[in-house]
Amino acid sequence: MTLRLGPRRRSTGRRVALGWILVLAGTVLPAQEPRTPPRVDAFDAAAVRTRAAALEVATWLESVRIETPAGPVWPVEPDAVPPRTDPYLYHGFPGALLFLIELHRATDEARHLAEAERGGDALLAAVAAAGDQAPTGLWTGLEGQVFTLFELHRATGSERFRTAASDRRGRCASGLRRGPPVARSA
Repeated sequence: MTLRLGPRRRSTGRRVALGWILVLAGTVLPAQEPRTPPRVDAFDAAAVRTRAAALEVATWLESVRIETPAGPVWPVEPDAVPPRTDPYLYHGFPGALLFLIELHRATDEARHLAEAERGGDALLAAVAAAGDQAPTGLWTGLEGQVFTLFELHRATGSERFRTAASDRRGRCASGLRRGPPVARSA
C-alpha cells in the first residue's frame, strides 16, 4: 500500500520546510537595520507652487493697498474709480489681514505680520468710527471684525487688538439677544 499525500499535504509540508529555512537563515544571517520609510520633504513640488502663489498674492496686495492716516486698507474693487474700501470680512480688507497673518505663519517673514498689524490699526479706526451703528453678522458686520481683531491679537500679542475685540464682543452678543426686527403685517 502506497501512502499518497494529496495536494494539501504537500503544500503544508512545503510551508513548514520554508518556515524552518527562514528561522535558520535568521540565526545565521546578520541582522539588518530596519528600513525607515523615505522622508517626505515638507516643501514638495505642490507646496513650493502653493507658497509661490501665496507670495504673488502678497505682492499684488502690496500693489493695490491704499494708505490712510489710520493704516493701509485694501479696496473692494481695485480697478474702480474711486476705489471703495469696506471694513467687513465678506469683501473688505479684514480678509487681506487674515491672509497676511496666515502668510506670516507659513513663511515666518516678519514683514507680512507687520503689514497685517498696520492694517489692524485701520480696522480699529473703522470699528471705532462705526460705534454702535455697525451691523451685526460674521461676513458683513461686527462679528467678522471681532474675529479679525482676535486673530491679530493672537498673531501679534498686542493688547490693543484684544481689548477692542473684547469691547465689541459684548455688542455682538447684545445684538443676538435683541434679535432681528420682526415685520408686522397691517
